[in-house]
Amino acid sequence: MIAHLQDGRYGSNQILKPETAQLMHKTAFQLDPRFPGMALGFYHSNHNGLDAIGHGGDVAYCHTDLLLIPARQVGLFVSFYTTDNRVRERVVEAFFDRYFPASPEAKTVTGADVVAAARRYAGSYEFTRRNHSKIDKLLSFTTQMSVSALPNGNLVVSGVLGPEPWQFRPVGENLYQQIGGKFHLAFRSDAQGHPTHMFFDFLPFMPMERTPWYERTGFWYGALALAFLMFVAALVRAGFRRREIKALPVAPRRAERLALAVAAWALATVAVFAAVLAINGEGFSSGIPASFKLALTMPVIFVVLAAVLVIATFRAWKDRRSVFLSLVALAAVVFSLWLWQWNVLGWQFG
Repeated sequence: MIAHLQDGRYGSNQILKPETAQLMHKTAFQLDPRFPGMALGFYHSNHNGLDAIGHGGDVAYCHTDLLLIPARQVGLFVSFYTTDNRVRERVVEAFFDRYFPASPEAKTVTGADVVAAARRYAGSYEFTRRNHSKIDKLLSFTTQMSVSALPNGNLVVSGVLGPEPWQFRPVGENLYQQIGGKFHLAFRSDAQGHPTHMFFDFLPFMPMERTPWYERTGFWYGALALAFLMFVAALVRAGFRRREIKALPVAPRRAERLALAVAAWALATVAVFAAVLAINGEGFSSGIPASFKLALTMPVIFVVLAAVLVIATFRAWKDRRSVFLSLVALAAVVFSLWLWQWNVLGWQFG
């Protein structure tokens, strides 16, 4: 810390050349010219109007941050073992509020254009720093952020930032400031004016992009809820109509039993995965548990059953048309598509 505050010098020893240290501290890339950017090994951050360089990091229970303010010859290092990573942010904020009080806030921008812009920016966003081709992609299913517009042009952002939504007020062109906080939010649009990216000033290394409809958490939550409602209904229906199903012609009877098997297997798959995740917990940080690898056979079997059900349902319509059976087959297709979309089919490890 001392060496970087003194252009690479510690005591009488010049550990780094001054120009090397200065190059490491210099902004190399910015997501938005108004926001702090990335340096070499460091990233910039704004604290009460002061430009700081540093680097933080997290694991499950350890949260660390290093901040340097070369202009004031001040450095701060914090490291905590806690389940609450916000402890770090609260300590850093208290430090700067105590020794470097905040500068006046920018004025809120108002007008019809501001309200229209807020509506345009509303939607779902996800971090670009995510896995696209392996099973880790499933993590981004639960880390999307939702942006909603208020009638006055403010934005409400909810998701992985914390248990409570954050509200932002407009202070410039595609620029918003947190209400009751010190963070800023900005958007980038394409040539047609459609929003493509969202940036936070405190995350220069993690831009967000607009989530396509087929990856939006809200879309899949609704689709999966309806699908599993059909699976539960299939189990209940089979229990009440055992004799009637037994008396059906061969093709419809086979399709009905396949629907029951698919519904039961879908619910069992979810139950097994929930149990494996609960039992292993932090075990995933040191590798893929054998129980998880074994559990991944269940989605593969489900997709096979779903395909057979679709074929059986099509054949069953020749003898007996059943809208309910078709809906169960459709639910199986929906769940299969979700498994495929989020790389849960097979053993796609990075």
